[in-house]
Amino acid sequence: MCVGLDPILEKIPECYKQAYREYDNEFEAIGKILFDFNKDIIDCIADKVPVVKPQMAFYE
Repeated sequence: MCVGLDPILEKIPECYKQAYREYDNEFEAIGKILFDFNKDIIDCIADKVPVVKPQMAFYE
């Protein structure tokens, strides 16, 4: 089993986005949103799923 990390910014829950609304640097804010969202997913599945695959096109 493998979990793909294919984050679409528009589909990430607002609770992640609200934490970084005040950042002057939009790219830094987006990076932190993606990091926190993906980290929470990995933390939730770590003991159940052996492989996580980030879809690199979403991070370029």
